[in-house]
Amino acid sequence: MEVCSGNRKRGDLIVRLDDRENPLNMSITSSVESLFGEHLKGVVEDTMKALGITTGNLIIEDDQALDFVIKARVIAAVQRLKMEVQV
Repeated sequence: MEVCSGNRKRGDLIVRLDDRENPLNMSITSSVESLFGEHLKGVVEDTMKALGITTGNLIIEDDQALDFVIKARVIAAVQRLKMEVQV
């Protein structure tokens, strides 16, 4: 099962997350990857770690989102996936 959060607008990002049982696999693309790619990856990794998520596939398509937007979208995707799995 895959869930999604976010928009394809400037200053936002799309987060796709599935519940596969493989080790966490992240794919991140960004319009500002050359400048902030490592920082973006760190924010995502820290957020996933804080949420205790260690498995699944995470795909992020960023268009200059700020840290609080990145965290909010990742948290929303994780919460949506947890709700879908419970049903």
